[in-house]
Amino acid sequence: GRFGGRGPRGAGRGGPPSGLKLYVGNISDSISWRDLKAHFEQCGAVDRVDVKHGFAIVRFLRKDDAANAIKQLDGSNLNGCTLSVSLDKRP
Repeated sequence: GRFGGRGPRGAGRGGPPSGLKLYVGNISDSISWRDLKAHFEQCGAVDRVDVKHGFAIVRFLRKDDAANAIKQLDGSNLNGCTLSVSLDKRP
C-alpha cells in the first residue's frame, strides 16, 4: 500500500487524538530523549519519546498517566527549561 504498512494495523492514521501523546514545548537542544523519558516516567510508563527541534512528543501507554503528566509537569523545570506540556492535538 501507499503507506508502506508500518506499525500495527495502521495505528494512528486519521481519527481523533488518542489521548496518549503529549506535546512538550520549550525544550533546548541540550535535552535528550533519555532526559525527557526519565522526567515523564515519574507519571507512568512512557512508550516513546520523539525529540524534534525545540519540542518533543511523549507517548504514554495509559491515558490516565498522560493526563496526570499534563497536570504535574506543565511548567516543570528540566535542565533549566520551563516545559510546556499539553495534549498533542494532531491525529
